[in-house]
Amino acid sequence: MNSKKISLVEQIEWTIKHRGNSASTSSKYVSLLKHIIRFLELEGYSIDIKLNKIDFHFGMDFKHYLSRGGSSLRQNKTLEISSQQVLIQSLKTTLNDAHDRDLIIKNHIKKVLIPKTENEDDKTWLNLEEIRLLEKKDTKYEMMKRMFLFQCYTGLRKGDCEKMKWKEIKKIHGVLNFDIQLQKGRKKLCNIIVPAAIDILPERRNDDDLVFWGFKYNDNTNMKLRDWIKDAGVNKYVTSHVGRHTYAVNALNEFDVSIGVLSKLLGHSSVKITEKHYAQYDSKTLNTEALKMFV
Repeated sequence: MNSKKISLVEQIEWTIKHRGNSASTSSKYVSLLKHIIRFLELEGYSIDIKLNKIDFHFGMDFKHYLSRGGSSLRQNKTLEISSQQVLIQSLKTTLNDAHDRDLIIKNHIKKVLIPKTENEDDKTWLNLEEIRLLEKKDTKYEMMKRMFLFQCYTGLRKGDCEKMKWKEIKKIHGVLNFDIQLQKGRKKLCNIIVPAAIDILPERRNDDDLVFWGFKYNDNTNMKLRDWIKDAGVNKYVTSHVGRHTYAVNALNEFDVSIGVLSKLLGHSSVKITEKHYAQYDSKTLNTEALKMFV
């Protein structure tokens, strides 16, 4: 047991090295490292604090630090709830790694609850009329609009859209598809691109160029996203992940896609994952099955 010798910073650096198999995953732990160092300096902890000193109270202190004003590294603002969630979960994973390496007996941070957004149990999604409003509403952030609507029409995560290159958009049997390796899970996914999604693609560039070049989601662009959506007359709290939820919920409710097929379209590794997140929105199937009883 080397918990008295290995520091938290060293353990995060180990996690970056061993879990950073994709740019998006690596960036999460790099961000955690930056926040932890800043937190240790601001709160009077030793920058060399050892793993055996990381207890529940340390975790709660870090959680409160993230929720305070000025916690954003880029500007003097409070971090988005979604960013707080990622950082706390990343810290938990880092200490799980330390436990798996026999560096600590117990991960005390497991007891620290992930902050919840308001009405988190009810995922935010946009109905078809709200999508039409966004299509009609102009914004000076044109690439943001294109990427978000593309997510609504394809169900792709923000990281997959940000990394997508033109060579991954190709015709197969005469029909335009995206053929990519997902950032999460590294699974291959090849789906037809529906006409609505084709219409909002930017002008095609070179094969190795990014499709949605010059745009990435962050706290600042999420604010611009919400401003645009509010200006379009949609009164919902929207983040970059809402596009994926929009695709999934409308697939079930408006287009009668089965949850098994939806699982494949989303690139989930198991239909159980899809059921966990979206079964509650499959109202037509639930009602159809319910009507079969006691007749």
